[in-house]
Amino acid sequence: GYAHACQLSGYQADVVSLVQVPELMNRVLTGENVTISILNAGFDITHPAVANAKIQAMYDFVSNDSNPQLQPGDDPSITFHGTAVLGTLGGALPGQLYGPAFNATFLLARTEDYVYEYIDEEDYFVAGVEWAEANGADLLSASLSYLDWVNWEDLDGKTTITDRGIQAAVDRGLFIVLAGGNTGDRMGTPADHAGVLTVGAVWADGTLVKFSSRGPTFDGRIKPEVLAPGVKIYVAKAPNTYLISNGTSYSAPYAAGLAALLMQAHPEWTNYQIKEALMKTALNSTSPDVNRGWGVVQ
Repeated sequence: GYAHACQLSGYQADVVSLVQVPELMNRVLTGENVTISILNAGFDITHPAVANAKIQAMYDFVSNDSNPQLQPGDDPSITFHGTAVLGTLGGALPGQLYGPAFNATFLLARTEDYVYEYIDEEDYFVAGVEWAEANGADLLSASLSYLDWVNWEDLDGKTTITDRGIQAAVDRGLFIVLAGGNTGDRMGTPADHAGVLTVGAVWADGTLVKFSSRGPTFDGRIKPEVLAPGVKIYVAKAPNTYLISNGTSYSAPYAAGLAALLMQAHPEWTNYQIKEALMKTALNSTSPDVNRGWGVVQ
Protein backbone atom coordinates (compact mmCIF):
# COMPACT_ATOMS: atom_id res chain seq x y z
CA GLY A 1 0.00 0.00 0.00
CA TYR A 2 0.92 3.60 0.58
CA ALA A 3 3.81 2.66 2.85
CA HIS A 4 5.95 2.44 -0.29
CA ALA A 5 5.56 6.17 -0.89
CA CYS A 6 6.49 7.02 2.66
CA GLN A 7 9.62 4.91 2.35
CA LEU A 8 10.94 7.04 -0.50
CA SER A 9 14.11 8.76 0.64
CA GLY A 10 14.65 12.47 1.00
CA TYR A 11 12.38 15.22 -0.22
CA GLN A 12 9.39 13.18 -1.43
CA ALA A 13 8.87 11.59 1.97
CA ASP A 14 8.88 15.08 3.50
CA VAL A 15 6.30 16.23 0.93
CA VAL A 16 3.73 13.53 1.65
CA SER A 17 4.23 13.99 5.39
CA LEU A 18 3.66 17.76 5.20
CA VAL A 19 0.04 17.32 4.11
CA GLN A 20 -0.49 14.41 6.55
CA VAL A 21 -1.42 11.91 3.86
CA PRO A 22 0.20 9.00 5.77
CA GLU A 23 -2.06 9.63 8.78
CA LEU A 24 -5.15 9.41 6.59
CA MET A 25 -3.80 6.34 4.80
CA ASN A 26 -3.33 4.61 8.14
CA ARG A 27 -7.10 4.85 8.46
CA VAL A 28 -7.39 2.73 5.30
CA LEU A 29 -8.47 5.64 3.13
CA THR A 30 -7.32 5.28 -0.47
CA GLY A 31 -9.98 7.13 -2.49
CA GLU A 32 -12.06 4.00 -3.02
CA ASN A 33 -15.65 4.70 -4.21
CA VAL A 34 -14.71 8.28 -5.17
CA THR A 35 -14.84 9.29 -8.84
CA ILE A 36 -12.30 11.95 -9.79
CA SER A 37 -12.10 13.80 -13.07
CA ILE A 38 -8.81 15.34 -14.19
CA LEU A 39 -8.81 18.06 -16.85
CA ASN A 40 -5.44 18.62 -18.45
CA ALA A 41 -3.50 18.14 -21.65
CA GLY A 42 -3.01 14.58 -22.92
CA PHE A 43 -2.41 11.51 -20.78
CA ASP A 44 -0.22 8.44 -21.16
CA ILE A 45 -2.14 5.74 -19.31
CA THR A 46 0.50 3.13 -20.19
CA HIS A 47 3.07 4.76 -17.88
CA PRO A 48 3.96 2.18 -15.19
CA ALA A 49 2.94 4.56 -12.38
CA VAL A 50 -0.64 4.88 -13.69
CA ALA A 51 -1.07 1.72 -15.76
CA ASN A 52 -3.21 0.14 -13.02
CA ALA A 53 -5.38 3.19 -12.40
CA LYS A 54 -9.12 2.57 -12.57
CA ILE A 55 -10.12 4.67 -15.58
CA GLN A 56 -13.85 4.82 -16.22
CA ALA A 57 -13.85 7.04 -19.31
CA MET A 58 -11.70 9.42 -21.35
CA TYR A 59 -12.35 12.21 -23.85
CA ASP A 60 -10.30 14.67 -25.90
CA PHE A 61 -12.15 17.96 -26.28
CA VAL A 62 -9.35 19.52 -28.33
CA SER A 63 -9.44 16.82 -31.03
CA ASN A 64 -13.09 15.91 -30.36
CA ASP A 65 -12.54 12.19 -29.95
CA SER A 66 -12.38 9.63 -27.16
CA ASN A 67 -8.60 9.27 -27.04
CA PRO A 68 -6.65 11.89 -25.03
CA GLN A 69 -3.43 9.92 -25.47
CA LEU A 70 -0.64 10.66 -27.94
CA GLN A 71 -1.81 10.12 -31.52
CA PRO A 72 0.04 10.22 -34.87
CA GLY A 73 1.01 13.78 -35.69
CA ASP A 74 0.69 15.04 -32.09
CA ASP A 75 3.47 16.98 -30.42
CA PRO A 76 5.08 14.44 -28.03
CA SER A 77 4.96 16.98 -25.20
CA ILE A 78 1.16 16.97 -24.90
CA THR A 79 1.07 13.94 -22.60
CA PHE A 80 3.68 15.18 -20.12
CA HIS A 81 1.59 17.46 -17.92
CA GLY A 82 -1.52 15.29 -17.67
CA THR A 83 0.49 12.15 -16.92
CA ALA A 84 2.45 13.93 -14.20
CA VAL A 85 -0.72 15.23 -12.55
CA LEU A 86 -2.49 11.86 -12.78
CA GLY A 87 0.48 10.16 -11.14
CA THR A 88 0.64 12.76 -8.38
CA LEU A 89 -3.02 12.23 -7.56
CA GLY A 90 -3.59 8.57 -8.30
CA GLY A 91 -0.34 6.85 -9.22
CA ALA A 92 0.47 3.43 -7.77
CA LEU A 93 3.83 1.76 -8.32
CA PRO A 94 5.57 0.13 -5.34
CA GLY A 95 8.93 1.67 -4.58
CA GLN A 96 8.44 4.52 -7.06
CA LEU A 97 5.30 6.60 -6.73
CA TYR A 98 1.96 6.60 -4.95
CA GLY A 99 -0.70 9.29 -5.09
CA PRO A 100 -3.02 9.91 -2.14
CA ALA A 101 -6.11 8.62 -3.97
CA PHE A 102 -4.59 5.70 -5.89
CA ASN A 103 -7.72 3.59 -5.43
CA ALA A 104 -10.16 6.15 -6.83
CA THR A 105 -11.92 5.86 -10.18
CA PHE A 106 -10.81 8.37 -12.82
CA LEU A 107 -12.37 10.31 -15.67
CA LEU A 108 -9.66 11.82 -17.88
CA ALA A 109 -10.37 14.74 -20.18
CA ARG A 110 -8.01 16.63 -22.44
CA THR A 111 -9.13 20.27 -22.51
CA GLU A 112 -5.72 21.88 -23.05
CA ASP A 113 -3.79 22.21 -26.30
CA TYR A 114 -0.51 22.49 -24.31
CA VAL A 115 1.48 23.61 -27.37
CA TYR A 116 -0.57 26.80 -27.86
CA GLU A 117 -2.62 28.98 -25.51
CA TYR A 118 -5.88 30.43 -26.83
CA ILE A 119 -9.31 31.43 -25.57
CA ASP A 120 -11.11 28.36 -26.98
CA GLU A 121 -9.44 26.38 -24.20
CA GLU A 122 -11.90 27.98 -21.78
CA ASP A 123 -14.74 26.44 -23.81
CA TYR A 124 -12.99 23.07 -23.75
CA PHE A 125 -12.61 23.43 -19.99
CA VAL A 126 -16.33 24.06 -19.47
CA ALA A 127 -17.19 21.16 -21.77
CA GLY A 128 -14.87 18.97 -19.70
CA VAL A 129 -16.57 19.99 -16.46
CA GLU A 130 -20.00 19.23 -17.91
CA TRP A 131 -18.78 15.87 -19.24
CA ALA A 132 -17.26 14.97 -15.86
CA GLU A 133 -20.46 15.77 -14.02
CA ALA A 134 -22.57 13.83 -16.53
CA ASN A 135 -20.30 10.82 -15.99
CA GLY A 136 -20.72 10.86 -12.22
CA ALA A 137 -17.65 12.71 -10.98
CA ASP A 138 -17.61 13.55 -7.27
CA LEU A 139 -14.43 15.62 -7.52
CA LEU A 140 -12.63 17.45 -10.30
CA SER A 141 -8.99 18.48 -10.26
CA ALA A 142 -7.50 20.81 -12.87
CA SER A 143 -3.98 22.19 -12.99
CA LEU A 144 -4.92 24.79 -15.58
CA SER A 145 -5.27 28.56 -15.45
CA TYR A 146 -6.10 31.27 -17.98
CA LEU A 147 -4.76 34.80 -17.71
CA ASP A 148 -3.28 35.96 -21.04
CA TRP A 149 -6.54 37.39 -22.42
CA VAL A 150 -8.31 38.07 -19.08
CA ASN A 151 -8.72 41.60 -17.73
CA TRP A 152 -8.15 42.27 -14.04
CA GLU A 153 -11.74 43.44 -13.53
CA ASP A 154 -12.99 40.10 -14.91
CA LEU A 155 -11.36 38.14 -12.08
CA ASP A 156 -14.41 38.42 -9.85
CA GLY A 157 -15.38 34.75 -9.98
CA LYS A 158 -18.44 35.45 -12.12
CA THR A 159 -17.42 36.98 -15.43
CA THR A 160 -15.05 34.75 -17.41
CA ILE A 161 -16.19 31.90 -19.66
CA THR A 162 -14.90 29.27 -17.24
CA ASP A 163 -16.31 30.96 -14.13
CA ARG A 164 -19.77 31.18 -15.65
CA GLY A 165 -19.51 27.69 -17.09
CA ILE A 166 -18.64 25.83 -13.90
CA GLN A 167 -21.18 27.52 -11.64
CA ALA A 168 -23.96 25.04 -12.43
CA ALA A 169 -21.69 22.08 -11.66
CA VAL A 170 -20.69 23.60 -8.31
CA ASP A 171 -24.35 24.22 -7.51
CA ARG A 172 -25.12 20.57 -8.21
CA GLY A 173 -22.42 19.36 -5.82
CA LEU A 174 -19.25 18.83 -7.83
CA PHE A 175 -16.18 19.66 -5.73
CA ILE A 176 -13.56 21.42 -7.84
CA VAL A 177 -9.88 21.79 -6.89
CA LEU A 178 -7.74 24.12 -9.01
CA ALA A 179 -4.10 25.13 -9.23
CA GLY A 180 -3.59 28.78 -8.33
CA GLY A 181 -0.95 29.39 -10.98
CA ASN A 182 2.75 30.17 -11.10
CA THR A 183 2.93 33.90 -11.83
CA GLY A 184 4.09 34.96 -8.36
CA ASP A 185 1.44 37.66 -8.73
CA ARG A 186 -2.27 37.55 -9.47
CA MET A 187 -3.87 34.26 -10.41
CA GLY A 188 -5.92 33.49 -13.47
CA THR A 189 -9.34 32.04 -14.03
CA PRO A 190 -11.21 29.89 -13.01
CA ALA A 191 -9.11 29.89 -9.83
CA ASP A 192 -10.94 33.13 -8.92
CA HIS A 193 -14.29 31.32 -8.64
CA ALA A 194 -15.74 31.48 -5.11
CA GLY A 195 -17.00 27.89 -5.12
CA VAL A 196 -13.74 26.13 -5.96
CA LEU A 197 -10.77 25.28 -3.75
CA THR A 198 -7.77 27.15 -5.13
CA VAL A 199 -4.35 25.80 -4.15
CA GLY A 200 -1.02 27.61 -3.88
CA ALA A 201 2.45 26.08 -3.51
CA VAL A 202 4.90 25.62 -0.63
CA TRP A 203 8.27 23.97 -0.11
CA ALA A 204 8.36 20.73 1.87
CA ASP A 205 8.97 22.70 5.07
CA GLY A 206 5.82 24.79 4.53
CA THR A 207 7.56 27.94 3.28
CA LEU A 208 5.59 29.80 0.61
CA VAL A 209 7.10 29.54 -2.88
CA LYS A 210 7.81 32.80 -4.70
CA PHE A 211 6.14 31.63 -7.92
CA SER A 212 2.85 30.75 -6.19
CA SER A 213 0.13 33.10 -7.45
CA ARG A 214 -1.58 35.37 -4.92
CA GLY A 215 -4.91 37.02 -4.33
CA PRO A 216 -7.03 38.90 -3.80
CA THR A 217 -9.65 38.55 -6.51
CA PHE A 218 -10.95 41.72 -8.16
CA ASP A 219 -13.90 41.76 -5.75
CA GLY A 220 -11.59 41.47 -2.73
CA ARG A 221 -11.84 37.81 -1.74
CA ILE A 222 -8.93 35.85 -0.31
CA LYS A 223 -7.31 33.43 -2.73
CA PRO A 224 -5.77 30.86 -2.65
CA GLU A 225 -7.77 29.01 -0.02
CA VAL A 226 -5.04 26.52 0.88
CA LEU A 227 -1.45 25.52 0.10
CA ALA A 228 0.20 22.19 -0.70
CA PRO A 229 3.67 21.02 -1.80
CA GLY A 230 4.73 22.32 -5.21
CA VAL A 231 8.55 22.25 -5.34
CA LYS A 232 10.85 19.35 -6.26
CA ILE A 233 7.92 17.01 -6.75
CA TYR A 234 8.77 13.52 -8.01
CA VAL A 235 6.41 12.95 -10.94
CA ALA A 236 5.71 10.46 -13.68
CA LYS A 237 7.04 11.56 -17.07
CA ALA A 238 5.61 10.06 -20.24
CA PRO A 239 6.32 7.60 -21.65
CA ASN A 240 8.01 5.63 -18.84
CA THR A 241 10.38 7.72 -16.75
CA TYR A 242 10.29 10.14 -13.80
CA LEU A 243 11.62 13.58 -13.03
CA ILE A 244 11.60 16.32 -10.40
CA SER A 245 9.25 19.17 -11.27
CA ASN A 246 7.78 22.34 -9.74
CA GLY A 247 4.45 24.15 -9.83
CA THR A 248 1.01 24.58 -8.34
CA SER A 249 0.11 21.96 -10.94
CA TYR A 250 1.21 19.42 -8.32
CA SER A 251 -0.11 21.30 -5.31
CA ALA A 252 -3.65 20.93 -6.66
CA PRO A 253 -3.62 17.12 -7.03
CA TYR A 254 -2.13 16.75 -3.54
CA ALA A 255 -5.03 18.79 -2.14
CA ALA A 256 -7.51 16.96 -4.38
CA GLY A 257 -6.16 13.67 -3.08
CA LEU A 258 -6.83 14.72 0.49
CA ALA A 259 -10.32 15.81 -0.53
CA ALA A 260 -10.93 12.38 -2.05
CA LEU A 261 -9.91 10.69 1.20
CA LEU A 262 -12.32 12.93 3.10
CA MET A 263 -15.07 12.05 0.64
CA GLN A 264 -14.43 8.37 1.19
CA ALA A 265 -14.57 8.85 4.96
CA HIS A 266 -17.63 11.15 4.82
CA PRO A 267 -19.68 10.31 1.72
CA GLU A 268 -22.59 12.29 3.15
CA TRP A 269 -20.69 15.60 3.13
CA THR A 270 -21.46 18.19 0.48
CA ASN A 271 -18.83 19.89 -1.65
CA TYR A 272 -19.11 22.97 0.56
CA GLN A 273 -18.57 20.89 3.70
CA ILE A 274 -15.45 19.29 2.19
CA LYS A 275 -14.09 22.71 1.27
CA GLU A 276 -14.85 24.12 4.71
CA ALA A 277 -13.17 21.17 6.46
CA LEU A 278 -9.98 21.56 4.41
CA MET A 279 -9.84 25.30 5.08
CA LYS A 280 -10.64 25.15 8.79
CA THR A 281 -7.99 22.52 9.47
CA ALA A 282 -5.27 24.21 7.41
CA LEU A 283 -2.29 25.67 9.26
CA ASN A 284 -3.09 29.37 8.81
CA SER A 285 -6.83 29.11 9.47
CA THR A 286 -6.87 31.62 12.34
CA SER A 287 -5.36 34.41 10.25
CA PRO A 288 -5.93 33.84 6.52
CA ASP A 289 -4.35 36.23 4.03
CA VAL A 290 -3.98 36.72 0.28
CA ASN A 291 -0.57 35.04 0.14
CA ARG A 292 -1.12 31.83 2.10
CA GLY A 293 -4.90 31.68 2.27
CA TRP A 294 -5.91 29.45 5.20
CA GLY A 295 -2.52 27.74 5.01
CA VAL A 296 -1.06 24.30 4.29
CA VAL A 297 -3.84 21.78 3.85
CA GLN A 298 -3.93 18.93 6.40
